[in-house]
Amino acid sequence: MKKSLALVVTSFLMLTACDTPVNLAKVLEGTNSSSSGSGSSSSVTATKTWPSTVKKIDVKTKQTVSVQGNFDNSVEVSDLSWASSSSMACFPATQNSKFRGYHAFYSVEMPARTEMVIRVIPKDSSANMSLYAYQIGTTRFDIPPQVASAVSCEASFQDNVARVGQPGFHRVVTLNSTTNPYNVLIGVTGPADVDGEYTLEIELK
Repeated sequence: MKKSLALVVTSFLMLTACDTPVNLAKVLEGTNSSSSGSGSSSSVTATKTWPSTVKKIDVKTKQTVSVQGNFDNSVEVSDLSWASSSSMACFPATQNSKFRGYHAFYSVEMPARTEMVIRVIPKDSSANMSLYAYQIGTTRFDIPPQVASAVSCEASFQDNVARVGQPGFHRVVTLNSTTNPYNVLIGVTGPADVDGEYTLEIELK
């Protein structure tokens, strides 16, 4: 760097002595450009997106979209410590047994100032399925267990508590956005032996 600066100053003095108009800023700019390496990491920007294990669903405001799902393309998530961390607070570790099955992932873009209601309806009413969903920034594409924090995370699982207007085998979570849009990751799972078909409904209000 010292040699480059000395060369610039020497060139500047020589050109000045010849009464030639010189723009020192341009001389310095040319030196900086030539000294920058073509392999600089700052010149490469990786485009991030959801992994192939995540199925994207498009939902518009004031619309409800239903998709049929199963666990054929689901993935194993053996580490559930992320869910009970204080920065996620999805479900307590005492309920981990209800999320030990394979996880089917879906993603949705959530606009600002909206409410999203997510439902899972098993085809077999005796199927014990679980549901969770979390909001993260629009430039993040984290899936479990590699997710460290979320704006909000909600889960629904079998707890033998009766709810008005909701059959016992349905799973429902609600997310809200205020001034910011979010990426939403939805996970459908259940106990270790979970299997079967289901309907996933996403309502955007």
